[in-house]
Amino acid sequence: SEDATTFTPRNTPRVSSMAKTPGHFTDDEDGSTHQSEAVRSIVSRKISMWTDDVASGFTSAWNQVGSATKDALASFIDATDEAGVWAQEKIEEEYTKALKNAGLNRELIKVRMFDYTAGVRSNIIGGFKDMIKSACLSDPDMWPLITTAYRDTLDKVLHDIEHEIEVSLEAAILKQQSSLRLEGPRGEAAWERIYVRIRAFMLYHYLPHDLSIFGKIQDPAYIVLLFVTLLPVHFLRLTFLFMLLGFIVYPTPPDEFQLINFILMTKGSQFLSSGLFTMARGSMMYFRCFSCCKADMAQCIVVNGPGSVDSLLLSSLDYLGAIVLPWLAFHWLPYSHKSIARTYVGRRLELDDVTEEDEAIKRTKSFASKVLVFQGGRLRKLLVWDVKCFSFSLVVLTVMAICTWREDEGNLDLFTWLWTSAQFKEDMFWAKVLYGLLSLPFLPFMIPLFLKVLTHCECTGFNEHGACVEFVMPPESRMKPRRPRSTTQMFGLRHIFGALGLRRRGSTSVPAAGPSAATGGGSSGDGCAKAPTSNTVHGRGIGGSLADDEGLP
Repeated sequence: SEDATTFTPRNTPRVSSMAKTPGHFTDDEDGSTHQSEAVRSIVSRKISMWTDDVASGFTSAWNQVGSATKDALASFIDATDEAGVWAQEKIEEEYTKALKNAGLNRELIKVRMFDYTAGVRSNIIGGFKDMIKSACLSDPDMWPLITTAYRDTLDKVLHDIEHEIEVSLEAAILKQQSSLRLEGPRGEAAWERIYVRIRAFMLYHYLPHDLSIFGKIQDPAYIVLLFVTLLPVHFLRLTFLFMLLGFIVYPTPPDEFQLINFILMTKGSQFLSSGLFTMARGSMMYFRCFSCCKADMAQCIVVNGPGSVDSLLLSSLDYLGAIVLPWLAFHWLPYSHKSIARTYVGRRLELDDVTEEDEAIKRTKSFASKVLVFQGGRLRKLLVWDVKCFSFSLVVLTVMAICTWREDEGNLDLFTWLWTSAQFKEDMFWAKVLYGLLSLPFLPFMIPLFLKVLTHCECTGFNEHGACVEFVMPPESRMKPRRPRSTTQMFGLRHIFGALGLRRRGSTSVPAAGPSAATGGGSSGDGCAKAPTSNTVHGRGIGGSLADDEGLP
């Protein structure tokens, strides 16, 4: 069966059994092996290529899915953030609105409580007023005329004090809104810029918004300006005051408080300069003539006496300017305004129901009374008193001039005698002294407390830009006082004592080249104390004294 099934092609030699031994292959077997290896390599390459394609496709798809997911997540986060910000803003808005409503309601309640307790406060203050009046008018022997005048004066003063107490309580209890004009005026032209700078300097140093009299006396510029107003030199004081009034008035509109303060300050300084100081100057001139020229004292008074050395024109201008300048400032009061406009929040809530027509009628009815009564307070009565004093001094000058003209030697007519006589200059000198002394009622109103009671105005001042702002005392003065210097520092003796090896009592000398000198510890060789620590006030330790650090540089 093996021979029957075996096919032997023609011309194909038989393979002997010797060729079929193990380890020997035929040509057909060798070709099929190479063919299978080629197929396997082709298939493996195809599989590798297909695998790479699938992997790259999967990677690309994965990247696309990741990018889409990332974008979706970013969009979701942005939308969440926007929703959160909107929700936060909405919550803050509602919270702020709630707080505002609560604050407004609280201010409205405070206003109503303040108004409801007005009767109680009035009764309490009225009891104090009656007690003060009964104590002041308890003298049974007081003349009826003086009693009446005294009672009227007390009523007016106590009424003003009650008004200031009410205003102070209202300002302390109720929340207020203040409008301050912080920026000063600015000039466009060159002369306007120069004027604005001079104005800002003068007003900031003479009428500052943050210094009392104790702080101003530490300012050298204020001391110089104050001496100008107090020097008994004719027409110098008037020129300075006229320039100061121009700075207050222009640029318009002027401040009401500053105009009133200018009037009272002018008249108060007149009592000192034209009254006391000028009287002292005239007395010293008499004393000099009596001491140095006893033999010819009359001729000394004619040549070097009071008024004889002054110009008649300047003296006359100074005499008339003392009455014209305050009335010129008073003329500007109806055109002034209040730089500090206080608005209470609770009061505005109460006035929300008031219509514009009611406000217009209210302004129309109260304008004239505001100009004539409230603007300036009772200042008009003081100025009327000033006119009476000026008229009285003028009458006295006229009587003295007529009497001395008749007794003077020579046959000069009246006008020639008035222009050339030394006697008339002396008469005018003492008439000005009388007019200055009669300005005494204006002197107390140079104190800010009395000024506020008289005028009922908010105190103002000028900042470094020349703007009129509210007068507020800062917690720390800008005029820092200098630490007192010791006697050895003042005369330069500290280094001399150190060179001589002298030291203060109670101190220990340390060699200059020692370790403590190199490190800065201990006390120095010249007897100086240690440098003060940070807990010092004006160069002194909190618990120390001036003697502990008087050797400090």
